[in-house]
Amino acid sequence: MNIIIKENQLQKLIEQVKVDKVEMLADQIWNATSGIGTDEEKVYDALKQIKNLQFFVQVSTKLISKYQESFYDIVNSTMEFTDSEKNEIVKILNTNRIPHKVNEDGDVQYVKTKSQSNLKDNSQLKNVSELTTSENLIKFLKCEEGKVGSKCEPVLQSYKIPGDVWTIGWGHTGEFAKPKQKINISQAEKILRGDAEEASDCVKRIFSEWKNKNIERRITQSMYDSLTSLAFNAGCSSLRGTESSDDFIDYVKNGKFADAANKIPSFNSDKPGFSGLKVRREKEKQMFCKEGGCKS
Repeated sequence: MNIIIKENQLQKLIEQVKVDKVEMLADQIWNATSGIGTDEEKVYDALKQIKNLQFFVQVSTKLISKYQESFYDIVNSTMEFTDSEKNEIVKILNTNRIPHKVNEDGDVQYVKTKSQSNLKDNSQLKNVSELTTSENLIKFLKCEEGKVGSKCEPVLQSYKIPGDVWTIGWGHTGEFAKPKQKINISQAEKILRGDAEEASDCVKRIFSEWKNKNIERRITQSMYDSLTSLAFNAGCSSLRGTESSDDFIDYVKNGKFADAANKIPSFNSDKPGFSGLKVRREKEKQMFCKEGGCKS
């Protein structure tokens, strides 16, 4: 029996296959990077199947619409790819005539040509009201607040940190941190996201107060993540600063982002018993600047 397919039906089938492949490759990139650890080979495999710029834009757009993370958010996360792995990503993209480079900040960056694409510019400054806690930040917090020596895993039984403070999960010191308290990973995840949201709300309140004084400051997603991480770790009152006009947050307020970034390494980083804070602050500085905002 012969099956006759009309030309318009065939075209629809072809288009559907293209749509399905875009989602499949977006899913492959996300699944390879969203758990504990990164499967670089699966990311490389997905990128090798993206043969032109238009297809690359479609996959990146699908990542944003489905997972709220762009291709650049994923590959430039401080926790995901090493310098050599980023160079491999760039090599694969350039082989497929999708021009990229590793910039001076160590980030994978699209190299714009005369025929500009519609690819989203990640260095774009946004109103804080448009920004939310990103999955990159959640991954960062898990690794910074997790069990020492583990692969970013939570501590499932309460313990004390310097200062005689009960802690559990990923750095939680609130209502669930009690003597002899035990939780599971699902509960730890929920508590972490609640704490991150609380820190995020702190950042939004600060910017809202500035707006009420006719000071509207736009920042990048990475700046927002860095500010939220600082609030998560040091507390909202510490992020707000003092009466001094030389606090880290004052430089953000005045749009002096490069100066603000240089203040991060010394921001509440000398607490007794927390020797790892200086290393963390350097990471938060990198996060603050990674989308080029420190050049503004």
